[in-house]
Amino acid sequence: MTTGPCPPSPPIQAAGIPWYKREEYPQILEVMEDAGLLPRDFDSWLQKARKAKEQLKDQGIMPVEAYLHPSTFVAWCRARGLHVDSAARIEYANRSPRHPRHRTKGQPAP
Repeated sequence: MTTGPCPPSPPIQAAGIPWYKREEYPQILEVMEDAGLLPRDFDSWLQKARKAKEQLKDQGIMPVEAYLHPSTFVAWCRARGLHVDSAARIEYANRSPRHPRHRTKGQPAP
C-alpha cells in the first residue's frame, strides 16, 4: 500500500528573547529608557529569563536567545527611530538571524 506525500509540517512558532552578557548588564541598564522594568542585577535577570524560556517551551513555542550588545542595540534603535525600550528589545529579538523566520533555506537551526 502506498501513501501520498506527507502533509506539510506546521510552521515553527518561535519567540525571540533579548539576551545579555553578565559583564555588559550594567551598560544595558544605563542605556535602556525603561531600565526600571529590568531586574537590578544580572543573576535576577537570568533567573527571570530562564523562567520565560521554560514558559514558552511549555506553550510549544521555541525560545530564541537574541544577544543585545548595548551600543549596537542603541544604534539599531536610533537608525529605526525607536525608543530604547522593551518594545524595541522584543522587535530586535524577533528579528534575530537565529530566529527561524529569518533563516535562509538550508541554514542550520541554532
